[in-house]
Amino acid sequence: MAYRSKESRRAWRKKNGYSENHTPAAIACRKRYKKSAKGLANEKKYNRSSLGKKTKAKSCKKWRSRNPIRVAHYKSARRERLKNVLKTLTFQEWKLILEQFEYKCTYCDVTGKLTQDHIIPISKGGCHTKYNVVPACMSCNASKHDTDLEVWINK
Repeated sequence: MAYRSKESRRAWRKKNGYSENHTPAAIACRKRYKKSAKGLANEKKYNRSSLGKKTKAKSCKKWRSRNPIRVAHYKSARRERLKNVLKTLTFQEWKLILEQFEYKCTYCDVTGKLTQDHIIPISKGGCHTKYNVVPACMSCNASKHDTDLEVWINK
């Protein structure tokens, strides 16, 4: 990259409208808006949109390509965590669990594609057994994430 003088940088900023958008007052205003209820609601709406999801996926992919050592570390740490987990849930047991819950989400009674949700998350010391797994829709499972059941329900 060629070195530019201070004057040429100022001229470029003025020509491209950079200075008006990046004044300390404008930056502070954007920060206040992002923290406001309306700003948070709009951010949530954007993140749930297809454009927001594509943007997030693109930025995650870019981050992974720029940080291969950290990615390898996270993957190896996850493998180690999962090695030490008690895993006795079989496919037949999972089918029985689905039948017991009438192929409905445990939390919202929606039928459709169900996933295995761990009542006590594996990351918090839970195991992958029939006593710790219940069917949950994708939405409930994603919102619960690795939160304890009692905490998540009381939100």
